[in-house]
Amino acid sequence: MEMLTRCIETLTATTRYPHFNCWVVDNSRAGHVEGYVRAMRQKGRPVHYVDWRNRRFNFSAMNNDAVARGNAPLLLFMNDDISIVEPEWLAAMVELGVQPDVGAVGARLLFPDGRIQHAGLVIGLFGVAGHAFKGCFGDERLYFDFPDIIRDVSAVTGACMLVRREVFQQVGGFDEQHFPVAFNDVDLCLKIRRAGYRVVYTPHATLHHYEAVSKAPEDIDPRPEETAAFRAKWQDVIEHDPFYNPNLTRDAEDYSLRRKHKD
Repeated sequence: MEMLTRCIETLTATTRYPHFNCWVVDNSRAGHVEGYVRAMRQKGRPVHYVDWRNRRFNFSAMNNDAVARGNAPLLLFMNDDISIVEPEWLAAMVELGVQPDVGAVGARLLFPDGRIQHAGLVIGLFGVAGHAFKGCFGDERLYFDFPDIIRDVSAVTGACMLVRREVFQQVGGFDEQHFPVAFNDVDLCLKIRRAGYRVVYTPHATLHHYEAVSKAPEDIDPRPEETAAFRAKWQDVIEHDPFYNPNLTRDAEDYSLRRKHKD
C-alpha cells in the first residue's frame, strides 16, 4: 500500500502533462486499495478502480482488462513500485509515442541510489533477455552514451511503457495464456516490432523504480514453461538482437566484450 500511495501521489502531484487518467488494478487481499482510490476520487483526482482481488496473479490479463475499460489513444503501463521524480517525463514519452512509426516507448528507470534499473532490454542476455546497463550508475559515461540517448531497442520493460491503443489491439495485447507472469512485456514489444513499428527508449523520461518489492516471490520468478515458451517463439531474436553488437557479452548487462572460450 505504501508503494501504491507513493506512486499515485507523485504521479498526480509531479506530472506536468495534464491529459491522463489512472486505472488502479487491485490484486491485493484487502479493501485498503479500494478505499484509497475512492478517497482520491473524492479529491477530484483522475483515478479509477479495477477489482482483481481473489484471482490468480496474471499480469497480462490484469492489464488487458484495464485497457478494455477505457478509450484513451495512448496506454501507459506502470508498476506500483514506480515513483515520479521529474515533471516532464510523460510529455517526453507522449512526444515519441504519437509518431506513426513508433509502437512502444520505454523510460529510464533508476534505483533510488542512482543506479540504472532499466535503459532498454537486450534479447539474448542470459539465454533469454536482460536489462541494458542494470546496476551501472546513471551518471557514468557508458557504451557510446547509450543510457543517455533516444534509441531504438528490441524491447522495453512493462514497469513503465507507453503503447498506442491501435497498435496494442493490432498485435493482440498481452499474451494471457503463455506469459501470465514473465516475458509478457518483452513478448508484446517483439510483436510490435514484428508488426513493423519501432520500440524506442528515451532517457528524457527518468523515474525511480523499486523493482517488484510489492510482489510475492512466487509472482516474480519466471515459470519454466514461460521461459520455454519465450525461447520457442523468439529464438531468432534471442540468437541475434539487431540492436546489440554480437561481440558483446551475453552473460552480463554492462555491454562488456564477449570473452572467447578456449577449446
